[in-house]
Amino acid sequence: MTKQGNITPYSSEDIADFLIESSNYLDEVEPYLAKIRNGENELANKEEVGSLFRAFHSIKGVAGFMQFTMIQKLTHRKSIQKVIAINFRSQIYGSN
Repeated sequence: MTKQGNITPYSSEDIADFLIESSNYLDEVEPYLAKIRNGENELANKEEVGSLFRAFHSIKGVAGFMQFTMIQKLTHRKSIQKVIAINFRSQIYGSN
């Protein structure tokens, strides 16, 4: 049951679980994001690319389910998708 005025029908425990899970995903991929932020255009291997994709895809999916629209939009940004796509293509075909 939701209280009048709440912006989400989910309990504080559900929200805390989402935040913990999202934080864990971001901790996992932070080294890969640092590479990209530092101007390295390619990730080292398919596992890094896959981890980055899964992290953002999972956060986006749960955010959408929980109706956290701003988080969903942030994880769906074209810039993030482009980085993942370029790195994926590079790992599969060996070039940009």
